[in-house]
Amino acid sequence: MAKKRVHEIAKERGISSKEVLAVLQRAGLDVKAAASSVDEQDIARAFASGSDGSSNGADAAPAEPDAPEDGDRAAGSAPPAPPARSGEERPRRAQPQRPSRPTRGVPPRDGGGGGRRRRVVIDSQASRRPQGPPPPQQPPRRGRGRRRRTPWVEPDLTAPPEPVKEEPPVPIKSGATVKEVAESLGLGSPEVIKKLMELGEMATLTQTLSEEAILTLAGEFDKKVDIVHAADEVEEEPEYDDPEDQLIERPPVVTVMGHVDHGKTSLLDAIRETEVAAGEAGGITQHIGAYQVHHDDHTITFLDTPGHQAFTAMRARGAQVTDIAVIVVAADDGVMPQTVEAIDHAKAADVPIMVAINKIDKEGADPNRVRGELAQQELTPADWGGDTEFVDVSAKTKEGLDDLLENIVTLAELEELRSNPNVEASGTVIESRLDPGRGPVVSILVQRGTLKVGDALVAGAHWGRVRAMQDYRGERVTEARPGDPVEVLGFDGVPEAGERVRVVENERKARQEAADRANRLKTEALARRQGVRISLEDVFARAQKGDLQELNLVVKADVAGSLEALADEIAKLPQQEITVNVVRDGVGGITESDV
Repeated sequence: MAKKRVHEIAKERGISSKEVLAVLQRAGLDVKAAASSVDEQDIARAFASGSDGSSNGADAAPAEPDAPEDGDRAAGSAPPAPPARSGEERPRRAQPQRPSRPTRGVPPRDGGGGGRRRRVVIDSQASRRPQGPPPPQQPPRRGRGRRRRTPWVEPDLTAPPEPVKEEPPVPIKSGATVKEVAESLGLGSPEVIKKLMELGEMATLTQTLSEEAILTLAGEFDKKVDIVHAADEVEEEPEYDDPEDQLIERPPVVTVMGHVDHGKTSLLDAIRETEVAAGEAGGITQHIGAYQVHHDDHTITFLDTPGHQAFTAMRARGAQVTDIAVIVVAADDGVMPQTVEAIDHAKAADVPIMVAINKIDKEGADPNRVRGELAQQELTPADWGGDTEFVDVSAKTKEGLDDLLENIVTLAELEELRSNPNVEASGTVIESRLDPGRGPVVSILVQRGTLKVGDALVAGAHWGRVRAMQDYRGERVTEARPGDPVEVLGFDGVPEAGERVRVVENERKARQEAADRANRLKTEALARRQGVRISLEDVFARAQKGDLQELNLVVKADVAGSLEALADEIAKLPQQEITVNVVRDGVGGITESDV
């Protein structure tokens, strides 16, 4: 029996090869391509078995994909509009749905016209079906996507911005070397040296930098720094959290301040019944002294700060260690410049202020006038409705002294002054001097702990071991408790008044800490000298302004001949406007001792 290829069958029946393949495959024939051969008997059986639905459904499914080919074959007989619609709707056709409608077809007929009419009907129906849900659903899906993102984006847009945490300044010790500055700033040493070279400063790793250079470097690298001086590290007494059962009441430390010759020392003499003023030059206190008095089972420690204006700095140190400030004002003289300074120091130290109006026994004394003047300094008397206690006293007749002490004790009780005596001692240097027979003598006010003979001490750049102690009466004591002033022997030098004093474990540690602090102070001094450099331009500018009348030179050369020649040339310089002095000359480099 003769065989026909699939594409020949499609051409005869006016349908596409895909439609023929679909019909043959549904009939159980193993046909896979348009070039496959099929017996005519199998062809007739396959198309006959489809009868009403199979061939028609097969035609409907692939009608649109092959519409252009069919249009090419029958361009003359087929209307142009149906293939065009078929071509437009072809991308939106859902192919798997076509085999599910087997009943809509018509039995196949000879001729291509019937096939085209069937395609027209099917295509018209298909053109209406794709206009359903699929295309309109795409925009809502995109809209829903935007709505899902909106709640996540909105908090970022409406939420308040997080506060920017400002980095704290980096602490750098005064007189630090290039390497130390680089480590503190978190930078490499080569980077810092390169920046210094760009700024016109040649430096090595071990060279100390002035404070101005450190601040300039920090600004170049957008860093904030805090210059820490050696004197600042031990300036204030640290806070301690001592158990309540170990705290005891300590004597209040009272600072007596006021104008010169208003009777401060005479008032203290009258209180402690001694004649210290008689042994002082001109009756003016030369050093800060500390004394203790007793009143009704209470002990009071007095600091006698000089009222002379030249000792303003010493008076400020006295106000830093005091608990109560007593301002002495003469009733016949009133408020003076040093009186105002004493009030300012007491306010700066944040200590309670009490006023003692002295010399009320003198002719012309007017305590009420003094009260009015002090009220202008914001010290309103308590009997005028203020909060400052005023006591009228006379150092000469000892009138009002008991009232003064009673008010001090009452004010001290309100302050609740307590300290722990069972720890290592610490305090403040009140006064220090070099005694020809005993060496350095340091007056210390113990503020915490108990100071004992044999303790190792550190006070600034000095250290020592307590060899002996004396109280304010000159009697030897073996220990000093909080609030007690004592004179200590055994320091290696004379520390400055106001230095913090503390006990350390042993002499070795005391010596090491003092040496470290001494080196720090020396380095800081060197850095300050490096920071203040005068160029020749500065010298000329000052000379033109008339600010420079004398120029001191240190002349150094590599050989003696060059030194002599240079000295001769300097001596020949005209000195009508500026006097040039060679204060030192020699062979070699300029050293620190030369400067």
